[in-house]
Amino acid sequence: MLDNKGFDLWASSYDQTVKLSDEQEAYPFAGYEPMMEALYEKVCAKGVQNIVDLGVGTGKLTKRLYDAGHHITGIDFSEEMLNIARDKMPKATFIEGDLHHTSKLITNQKFDVIISTYAMHHLTDDDKVRLLRELLTHLNEGGVVYIGDISFETHFLQSKCRKQHIDEWDDSEYYFIVTKLLPIISTFAKVQFKKYAHCCGLWTIQPR
Repeated sequence: MLDNKGFDLWASSYDQTVKLSDEQEAYPFAGYEPMMEALYEKVCAKGVQNIVDLGVGTGKLTKRLYDAGHHITGIDFSEEMLNIARDKMPKATFIEGDLHHTSKLITNQKFDVIISTYAMHHLTDDDKVRLLRELLTHLNEGGVVYIGDISFETHFLQSKCRKQHIDEWDDSEYYFIVTKLLPIISTFAKVQFKKYAHCCGLWTIQPR
């Protein structure tokens, strides 16, 4: 698993890496563009909103939302990723920090939309659930959390993908397994999952 320095080194080529993986329909970014397009349309359908992007990276998705007039706060632990995002969105707010400390980074703030794409797979399942519980307390009335990430419907499908992409696979990451996490999240939130490729999907999570 890359640390913040690893992402600093990856920052300049990150967008191209994502594009190539998606075009080849390969792990880990297969389905990236259609999922991001769907997420963009969902957010924009409700008018101008106050949005925080957890793991904003280079701002590939968030720049479109910024250009559409939304109010953007971006959080990331990579200084170089944030530098690229700042150049794209000079009037947005940026915070350097780790997802494990999200509540401390946005203390007393509430948002209409909370987004996290390709970031939460760095958290264990227990930490994912803990963070999602916390994020729900930072939503305005009617707010929603969108998680677009590496996700598999079952452990079997994850194992199948691992065998097919063993050279690129990162065993230190913790991917979403729908059959495991959806029942847990459903105990405290309304949750939906939509698959966009063999290794990705979009989670929509709202308070009950």
